[in-house]
Amino acid sequence: NLLVRAIRQRRVFLTPYTYEYTVPALTKETVDTLQALTGARSNIIYPLYVDNTPLGAVVYTKKTDDDFRKERDLLDFISKTIAIAIRNAQLFERMKVK
Repeated sequence: NLLVRAIRQRRVFLTPYTYEYTVPALTKETVDTLQALTGARSNIIYPLYVDNTPLGAVVYTKKTDDDFRKERDLLDFISKTIAIAIRNAQLFERMKVK
């Protein structure tokens, strides 16, 4: 699964196939149907990390065949911002418990 690989290898992955990052959570048949309905043709997966702590990954999609070259700096910035927001929410929840 490319989501797991993105997180474990701390790298970005490109794929035209939604099933490569959703199976086994969903069946390939289900995902192929969803991809046909949404029209997604390009997917890029960014791992989310803060202070070397993995938080997950985020996927961006397009309805065109593309390598996201023009958007990579922006997507990198957005992904880092999302990771920081998740980490801040986690820290806030810990503060509330005490």
